[in-house]
Amino acid sequence: MSNNTPSLLSVIVPVYNVEQYLYQCLESIVNQEYKNLEIIVVNDASKDNSLEIIQEFAKKDPRIIVINCEKNGGYGKAVNLGIEKASGEWIGIVESDDFVSKSMYQKLMDKVPLTTAPIIRSDYYYYYDKSNKTKEKYIKCNIFKNFGINNNLSNDLNIRDNLHLFYIQPSIWSAIYKKEFLLKNNIQIIETKGASYQDVTFFAETLFEAENIYIVNESLYYYRQTNMSSSSNSKEKVFIIFETCNFLEKKLKEKNWKKFTDYDYKQTLYFSFINHYYSNFYRISYKYKKGYLEVWKQQLEHMINNGLDLTLIFPQRKKELEMILYKNPTYTLHYLLWSEILNPLKKYWYKLKETLLK
Repeated sequence: MSNNTPSLLSVIVPVYNVEQYLYQCLESIVNQEYKNLEIIVVNDASKDNSLEIIQEFAKKDPRIIVINCEKNGGYGKAVNLGIEKASGEWIGIVESDDFVSKSMYQKLMDKVPLTTAPIIRSDYYYYYDKSNKTKEKYIKCNIFKNFGINNNLSNDLNIRDNLHLFYIQPSIWSAIYKKEFLLKNNIQIIETKGASYQDVTFFAETLFEAENIYIVNESLYYYRQTNMSSSSNSKEKVFIIFETCNFLEKKLKEKNWKKFTDYDYKQTLYFSFINHYYSNFYRISYKYKKGYLEVWKQQLEHMINNGLDLTLIFPQRKKELEMILYKNPTYTLHYLLWSEILNPLKKYWYKLKETLLK
């Protein structure tokens, strides 16, 4: 390939029953300022009009490759199929109910000559649709705010020196990945049923295997919040986060034992699991919370037996984790829920008190 020829970027779009949002998603990709795209749209046996919409776009744009699955295999399988079929040197992923800034891939691909990093990641927006009661709005996520990165500047970060990268929202779709890096390290999306937490393993594996990551501290992806999945209310999906983290731990042990047993990496990985468990606990339906705490206790015991150091955790969270380990699940449940309610009220009261005393 000539040095003057832009690298081919393969953008993978897994689709399942998203006719309401699909036009906006595909429009945002075909109208990218970066033109050297291969757009692989994987229709995962949609039951609505998604396939018809995809075919309509494909007739107009020869860059679109349509893969039509006869049976629904799930989000992970659809993305993996797209990666397998991709011809590009770089891979991007766009979820079919989201959309991207017109300049997203131009801005990310512009960084390719500047770095050896196999991952180039941007920030993103939380996007809320207009409704009868609210206006359309988007909120910058600021996932890199604790990394000493100035707004709109780019940074090449060594991952070993910035292990707190593991704690940010996975957001695998706000990045591009070198395909050779993914294949060499056998990095795929876990193919569990449904579409819950499958980005967790992909995100952690890419950070675990890469030496550095290039950050573009600008929001370029619109992550839709008004089409939230029902995983918080589905008994089948509530506990998947534990299975996902167990799968990831086992895979990383097998792939890179030396790095896994590194003290800092192990603590970072286990702390990231705990963050996922907390996040999921507060969003699942109340009727599943007690059972969830019982499984969480088992997971904590496993991590402690395998080297988790609780002394590194700040006091309030350490107290909560010890409650999960040693207290009655019902008592712990009430404590955690009241803490979630009372802590914001305390902060509000202190601010109000300061204002009144001025």
